[in-house]
Amino acid sequence: MPRKPTPDPKQAIAYIRCSTSRQDLSPDLQRAAIEEWANREGVTVLEWHEDLAVSGGTEIDKRPGLLAAIESLRAEGAGILVVAKRDRLARDVMVAAMVERLCERSGARLVSACGVGNGTGPEPHVLRRIQRTVVTASVTTVKGNTKPIMAPLNLGRAALPTAASTSQVVYAT
Repeated sequence: MPRKPTPDPKQAIAYIRCSTSRQDLSPDLQRAAIEEWANREGVTVLEWHEDLAVSGGTEIDKRPGLLAAIESLRAEGAGILVVAKRDRLARDVMVAAMVERLCERSGARLVSACGVGNGTGPEPHVLRRIQRTVVTASVTTVKGNTKPIMAPLNLGRAALPTAASTSQVVYAT
C-alpha cells in the first residue's frame, strides 16, 4: 500500500465563517487577516471556503464550506487549515475539538491568523480549551439575553438570512 504524502506545512486551506452581515469580523476582514498571516509566514493559501449566514454553533454536517475545507486538506496536500480567529471556526466546544481532530487526521494543523492558541506544546493546548469554553459560555449568555428581546418583535428565525456556502476555489495562488 503506498504511503500518503506528507502534507505541506507551507500550504494552507482558508476557512471563513460569518453568521450575520453586522459583525466586527466580516468576510473581507477575515480574508485580509488570513492574507496578512500567509504573507508574514510565507504560506500559500491554495483554496478559500466560506460559510456565510451560518452560526458558529451550527453542527459540522450543516456547514458545507467547512466540510469542503477539511476535505481540501487531503485533496490538496495542505498542512494547515487557517481561520482568522478560532471563534470563526466554531462557538461550540465539541465542534471546535472535532474540527481540530479532523485536521490532525489529515496530517494538518489548525492555525489562527491572529496567533491565539497556535502551537503544539501544553500551553497552547490549555489556551485553546479555555478559549473554547469561554466562547461557549458567551454564546449561552447572548442567547439568553436575545430571546426575550426578539420574542415581542416577532423576529424569530424567519427574519434571519438563509445560509449560503461557497466551496469552490475562489482563487488559487
